[in-house]
Amino acid sequence: MDDADLQKTSRFARLKTVQAGNTILTERKRADTIFILISGKLLVSQGGHTLLKITEPGSLVGETYAMLDQ
Repeated sequence: MDDADLQKTSRFARLKTVQAGNTILTERKRADTIFILISGKLLVSQGGHTLLKITEPGSLVGETYAMLDQ
């Protein structure tokens, strides 16, 4: 997602700052939010083990669960 796409998205999205260490999505819990990483990093973990580190600005997180309504 480039700057122009982020600008368009900001028309219908709201900015939320998440402090380090906070959980934004939980496995097997219904999700109705899609997150777009603006800066920083997101860690995907399970059982205390990091499975994936997301650092690319514009990366989407949670889109699969939101679309599947799971």
